[in-house]
Amino acid sequence: IYRRDPNYWAANLPSRRGMFHFDRIVFKLYLDQYTKLEAFKAGNDDVDREYSATQWARKYVGKNFDNGLLKKETFPDGPAQMQSFMINTRKPEFQDRRVRHALALAFDYDWMNRMMFYGQYTRLNS
Repeated sequence: IYRRDPNYWAANLPSRRGMFHFDRIVFKLYLDQYTKLEAFKAGNDDVDREYSATQWARKYVGKNFDNGLLKKETFPDGPAQMQSFMINTRKPEFQDRRVRHALALAFDYDWMNRMMFYGQYTRLNS
């Protein structure tokens, strides 16, 4: 638990105006993502971050979302997240560029994004 210091020296500086209005901030640590999600859905936490498109699309539902107590919102202007497949090119079967190119051609990104990730991802070209 972090508590606001009532004697904070910069509290009245113009650059600090409108900031740091919390009296306390509590960080809760959960042993697994499912417990964390259920605690959030029950209204026990104020903020939750989700990195799984499947979880976001299918698990953030329930009475507290229906009655407006919880709101599901994205912030697209933040830092971009990335998920990817990595190929170990030290293995002989992946050292041939043509094999890696064939795997890329066989990978149906559009289908996977639509069927598995609920259309939430944007493909990078790199």
